[in-house]
Amino acid sequence: MGPTTPAQLRAIMKEATRDPATAQEAKLDLVESTEEVETEIAEENENEGEKDEEEENEEQDSGSEHQLPTPKKEAHVPRKMLQKASEGAHAPSTLKNYKGQWKQFETFVKNNLSPDYLKCLKQPDERTPELIMTWIYAACDSPDMISTDTDNAEKGELSDLIPQDRTYSHALKMRSACSWHYGYRQKRGTDTFRHERDGSWSGNPSLSLNVSIYMKSLQRRKHRAGKIAISARAINERDLQRMWEYNRQHRPVDGLQRLGTDHNGDRFWAGAKQRAMLQLAYAMAFLCLLRIDEVLRIEFHHIEIVNEDPNHPCIKLMLEFRKTHQDGDIKPFYLYGNKDEPWLDVPHLLARWIVLSDLEPSGKVFRRFDAMDRVVTTNVLSMTPQTFLGNFRNNLADIDVDSDPFGTHSFRRGGVQYFLTQKRWDIRKLCDWGGWSMEYDNVTIVRYIINWNDKPTRMREDFLNPDGQKEQDVEGWLEQDVEGWLEQDVEGWLEQDVEGWLEQDVEGWLEQDVEGWL
Repeated sequence: MGPTTPAQLRAIMKEATRDPATAQEAKLDLVESTEEVETEIAEENENEGEKDEEEENEEQDSGSEHQLPTPKKEAHVPRKMLQKASEGAHAPSTLKNYKGQWKQFETFVKNNLSPDYLKCLKQPDERTPELIMTWIYAACDSPDMISTDTDNAEKGELSDLIPQDRTYSHALKMRSACSWHYGYRQKRGTDTFRHERDGSWSGNPSLSLNVSIYMKSLQRRKHRAGKIAISARAINERDLQRMWEYNRQHRPVDGLQRLGTDHNGDRFWAGAKQRAMLQLAYAMAFLCLLRIDEVLRIEFHHIEIVNEDPNHPCIKLMLEFRKTHQDGDIKPFYLYGNKDEPWLDVPHLLARWIVLSDLEPSGKVFRRFDAMDRVVTTNVLSMTPQTFLGNFRNNLADIDVDSDPFGTHSFRRGGVQYFLTQKRWDIRKLCDWGGWSMEYDNVTIVRYIINWNDKPTRMREDFLNPDGQKEQDVEGWLEQDVEGWLEQDVEGWLEQDVEGWLEQDVEGWLEQDVEGWL
């Protein structure tokens, strides 16, 4: 395939933005995103200006009128040190993704368009936004995007690039990589891309109005086609229990013996050791509401034994990194023994994993395995999220559960629903335990609690069915009420009422009634 000409680029972009998404909507989205950054910078400058003015006033008040200011020495700006000190603004994984995406962009332009266009990437001009749009178009747009009313000339030009129909989320990642490259590496900031009077181009090409219009159009077409992002289905406690019951049936193999086969003659995908490790990861992710990459980063020195009593064990989990706490201040998790729910008994699951693995409790907790259920010790690396997801889905298949709707986020979502519905936690307690800010977005919390992809807790026909409602109330909610919530009422809340609240009523509130209000 030959180099794509500018005429072909314009034809591609003309067809890609044929959707009636208006430029005004895209412009408003662009203005909102840039105004937030500009407001933060303006507030910082204003605060700094007020501080400088206060310091100058203090110096003038304390100094003499005839005293000359001491000349300041010229100081060298430590640019390398400042650059190194600013490296922590993005997580290492995010930077790695941005750099990888940008390399793919350069390769795409060189191989699919023309090497001459590489100059537009280094020195952006009016063609640079078109190149960004073409790259996203080729990866994420729909193959049937070309409408029937497109003339034959444009169809021929558009056929040179067949879109791969990837998700809109991936398109956002591609655009973010371009925004980061021009904003940080080329130091163009977050200003809108524009043509100056002297003929030069300033601002960020990825934030141009044309790119914003295309992204808005792409989003609408994805939604109309039903290709919207689907959240991972929440794992429930019952499925965790079933996996635990299945996994504990496996026994460790001796020496170099290969794993056995199931009743169909298929070799088992994991042995007793790997299953014990996975069960520990399941429980930690579920109870601590962790992302899988946070779980796989756990090392043994992050775990502290608080109580060694086998009847009442307790461990303290102290994480060094969380996506929601990249500035530190990560609160520890205290995890206790649970004989009634051994699949959630983290202290005993951890002890079982250490005994079966025969490893020194140091380094990564969650390791890689070979085909003989042996822990890989030559290159001590943690299990990758992709490998974990594959093992998790294999484990679901073991208990005859469709694994397609589940993902690495299933444990975090499942834990939220478990604490909210089964443990009757309120939102404040849930946010405190999970590490969410109390200034949470209500939409974010709702997505964790309710999602159309989750397994329904009640059949649709039973929503208003008196018998169905009564049956669930008696077996579930009321049973928990009687054994737990009401018991707490009698022993705690009512006792506090008699000794405290009612006493305050008699001596305080009623007395105020008589002397004042009446």
